[in-house]
Amino acid sequence: MDSTDSSSTSKTIRITDVDTLAMNTCVVRKDRQGHVLYVNDSFCKCFGREPQELIGKTDFDLLPENAAQSMIERDQNVMASGQGEHVIQCHVMADGSERYIEALRIPVFDEDNETVGIELAFWDVSKQKQAEKETQQAEFLLETLMKNIPDSVYFKDKQSKFIRVSHAQAKHLGVPDPSELIGKSDADYFGQEHARRAFADEQTIIETGESIVGKVERENWDDQEDTWCSTTKLPLRDASGDTMGTFGISRDVTLQMRAELELARERDLLKTITTNIPDIIYVKDRCGRFVTGNVATLKMFGLESVDELIGKTDYDFLPAEMACNFVADDQIVMRTGEAMLGQEESFQKSDGSLIWLSTTKVPLQGEDGEVMGMVGIGRDITQRKHADQELLAAKNSADSANRAKSEFLANMSHEIRTPMNGIIGMTELLSATRLDGEQREFLQLVRESSQSLLRLLNDILDFSKIEAGRMELEEVSFNVRDCVGKAVKLLTFKAEEKGLELAGRIDPSIPNQVVGDPGRLRQIIVNFVGNAIKFTENGEVVVDVNPEEMSDGSALLHFTIRDTGIGIAEEKQQKIFEEFAQADSSTTREFGGTGLGLTISSRLIELMDGRVWVESKAGSGTTFHFLVRLGVVADQTPKRPAELARLAGMLVLVVDDNSTNRRILEEIIRHWQMQPVLAESGQQALDIVTDFQGDGKEFGMILSDFHMPGMDGLEFAEALIEQGLDNCGPIVILSSSVSGLDPPRLRRVGVERYITKPVIASELLDVVLEVKGVDVVAKNSSGLLIPEVPTLSPRKILLVEDGLVNQRVAMGFLQKWGHDVTLAVNGREAVDHATREDFDLILMDIQMPELNGYEATEAIREFEKDSKTHRFIVAMTAEAMKGDREKCIESGMDDYVSKPFKPEDLQRVIELSGN
Repeated sequence: MDSTDSSSTSKTIRITDVDTLAMNTCVVRKDRQGHVLYVNDSFCKCFGREPQELIGKTDFDLLPENAAQSMIERDQNVMASGQGEHVIQCHVMADGSERYIEALRIPVFDEDNETVGIELAFWDVSKQKQAEKETQQAEFLLETLMKNIPDSVYFKDKQSKFIRVSHAQAKHLGVPDPSELIGKSDADYFGQEHARRAFADEQTIIETGESIVGKVERENWDDQEDTWCSTTKLPLRDASGDTMGTFGISRDVTLQMRAELELARERDLLKTITTNIPDIIYVKDRCGRFVTGNVATLKMFGLESVDELIGKTDYDFLPAEMACNFVADDQIVMRTGEAMLGQEESFQKSDGSLIWLSTTKVPLQGEDGEVMGMVGIGRDITQRKHADQELLAAKNSADSANRAKSEFLANMSHEIRTPMNGIIGMTELLSATRLDGEQREFLQLVRESSQSLLRLLNDILDFSKIEAGRMELEEVSFNVRDCVGKAVKLLTFKAEEKGLELAGRIDPSIPNQVVGDPGRLRQIIVNFVGNAIKFTENGEVVVDVNPEEMSDGSALLHFTIRDTGIGIAEEKQQKIFEEFAQADSSTTREFGGTGLGLTISSRLIELMDGRVWVESKAGSGTTFHFLVRLGVVADQTPKRPAELARLAGMLVLVVDDNSTNRRILEEIIRHWQMQPVLAESGQQALDIVTDFQGDGKEFGMILSDFHMPGMDGLEFAEALIEQGLDNCGPIVILSSSVSGLDPPRLRRVGVERYITKPVIASELLDVVLEVKGVDVVAKNSSGLLIPEVPTLSPRKILLVEDGLVNQRVAMGFLQKWGHDVTLAVNGREAVDHATREDFDLILMDIQMPELNGYEATEAIREFEKDSKTHRFIVAMTAEAMKGDREKCIESGMDDYVSKPFKPEDLQRVIELSGN
């Protein structure tokens, strides 16, 4: 069925259980963006879905587009006004029948009285409406009859007292309102003789049940001449057939006299109305002279009586130009015979002040149909006009503010992307040079941090998506363990600065390869973990991921981020998910932050078909929970299964004083089919090694924490050598920082490698395979992917760029790939080069001195009209707001690459330039 106003219908929508709707109240609660937060059982049954299938959905997911748009507009109006809305709507069912739904919309407020959503309750009132319609139709027909029939119609009870009368009967008796006759009798209005005869007739009808048809009666009056009427009277019976009174119809045969009397009465009534109505009403003759005017008209012109108005024209009261316009309108109305309706015009009062009037002028016709003048009515709309002007000014101000905001965001995007291009580009170039393992690990963190910052910048600057709730998610395959681990690892240095233990655990039963948006998931994790680190002074921050629901093609994952920080008071826990809000406003100064991160994260979680909540007590730490739904890749073949198989069953000693880290390492090692042995201190580890060697067992590897109380990881390694227990396989140190890890000392105590925490399973696997000598895949020491030199044939390229850093980055890649590059530092130089030489590709910046990129492209395209050539021009710009790509293409460019650019994007346009 289709949800519409009671006055309209549209296309059919799907509500599967109408009987449920008829018997129950359906309730749904939505947030400001229209996402469903709560539904009751009746609502679910009505739509034929389970609650989890509805939570997070919008009207566009449940209704056709037209109906959904109407529902959203109603919701937004209620939330904007802060006032509830109670309506009854007509719905057209799939079979064409109509049903009526009564709906109540109520805005939902938070503790600060800010609107945060809307609650809608609706139920079926079709039967009531049908009964009301039938009753209203019957009442309408009777009322129409009673109002419009020219004969006198009346109903009387057994005492011959009126119980209902027509307007004509009231008019006949000289009563303006028919209700005034109720309870009265003929004796109250007619002379005694007529009243007695009428009473006797009616009593006979009541007693015998016989009707009187077409009886001519003489009506005598105490204070006027007699009148005559033709009367028919019948018995009035109730539903059971018992006589309850009489029903009569009388036709007046003294029409002319009564018509005159009624005309006089109506004239008096009209005079009363025109005298007291605030609108100005006046009559003019064919020459534009005033014939009469009401009190409001006299007041408008500053006159005391109508005599001062009669015979005058507009020129006697108004400035000549204004009077000329009014007279012209009058003559048009009288000449054409067509009314002028609701024309807005200014008017000068007698005190010289200007007001605005909404004026209607209609022709006044005589009995012969000829126009003999006009009637004018004017309503003062000055306040409305002022309000309209203020509204227009406010709109213009808002539009100006929005334009300024958009321009600011665009400029900020350009200014931030320009240095980001330098950072990311130089990182890519630097990764291809000779670096040791530690340097490459640092470089990898720089690259990942830059990419994370760039992604976050893209999300925040695209404010239209955030405000409209229309963020788009990618659907790509990715390794969830790498995604979570790398997201957590980005915050290693922040945790180290505060002396916090940072760990991440993923349940072994969760598949490696999933489908979703890894960038958004990483953004959520970084927001929550960064927030936890900010509000934690000592202890640990732990990310734990467990399966909530698992199926062949889908996984609902439960993420928890637990800290030992300051906690959040219960009454302030919901506030933290609001825009620009924190649990305590004072923390903005102490801890910093905009208060926007958790809001963005919560919206992303909702888009991932999940939800977020928090558990905390002030002073006792905080645990954030969120659920996200991801697809599961069918092929879950482990990475390098052959190499792992060679290490199956190997004893691995895990030494770490933190129980969370021990649990994480134990699960990873068991997942690799190895045998972990756990020790919570260096001394306990020494005892275990001694006992195992006494039993003839040897460890294939030792994974040891560095920072431990009593005996740290290096002291433990030294003790192994001193006690002759160094035949335990390679030692790998795990540390939250690199401080204190001196390479010569590491080599001296037999440490093969060190890894910074939190441990990422894939990185640890690479190290294990390498130090055990079973790594058969060639790679650089940090695992960084070094861009390969493309096999494209050399191109002649014109690089148009005014920024020194961006010049170095772009030329570094292009020259390394073997291309012939010419540099132009502004648009004018670009035009000079392009008109003198042929280039396979022109990489064009936009914001430049002399000529910008658009102007330079236009000049080059103008030159090409005569030369019959076409140069392949690609915008390479930091202007990456919505619509910038389209603007570049419309200006004549062939393609677009945004800064910071990816090497593969640059290679793509180079390849296109050769086609």
